Amino acid sequence: MFEVIRAHQVALAKRHKEWAVIEAPLTDSNADALDVANRVGSLSQREREVLKGVCEGQPGKQIAFNLGISIRTVEAHRARVLRRLGVRTMAEAVRLWTLARH
Repeated sequence: MFEVIRAHQVALAKRHKEWAVIEAPLTDSNADALDVANRVGSLSQREREVLKGVCEGQPGKQIAFNLGISIRTVEAHRARVLRRLGVRTMAEAVRLWTLARH
C-alpha cells in the first residue's frame, strides 16, 4: 500500500467495511522529514510501543498481551497516536512511522 501512495499520492483502503481514501500529504523534502520525525518523537514511549506493534501487523489483543495492558488501553493509545500525529487513520500513522525510521 505504501508504494501505491508513494507512486500515486493516493490509495484506497477498506476499514470497518467502508472504503477510505488515503492521501500522501507529505513530500520527501528535508523540512517534511524533520516534521515527521518531530511528530513521531513527540509520542510517549507506550504510544510508540503500540504503534510499533501496529506496524508489525499485530492485532490489538496481541499488542495488549505483549505489553501487559488491557485491550481498551491499547485502543486509547491508538486514538492518542492518531491525534498527536495529526492523521485520521492508522495507515497514515504507519506511513509516518515508516518515514521517520528512514
